[in-house]
Amino acid sequence: MNDVKLIDMDEERSHENREHLVREYAYEKIRAGTWSEDEAEANSAQDVDALVPQGTATQDHYLYSVRDESVPAPSATTTPPAPSTKR
Repeated sequence: MNDVKLIDMDEERSHENREHLVREYAYEKIRAGTWSEDEAEANSAQDVDALVPQGTATQDHYLYSVRDESVPAPSATTTPPAPSTKR
């Protein structure tokens, strides 16, 4: 049985996804020693925005959410907190 579906990503979900991706990418670059904490978020946002400059309206880009119908949907959309750079 195939319970996984691709759903066109709406603008709200795209924005949430972008914010999460910017934080995660910045964190990984800090961990790798590529960027300092002071520059990481701005650099990350610039790199992410270069990939899909118009969000869901970016020409020739197709953004989807993946939904597994066998797993109950969360009651509210939540974005995990930014990872701590202190380890």
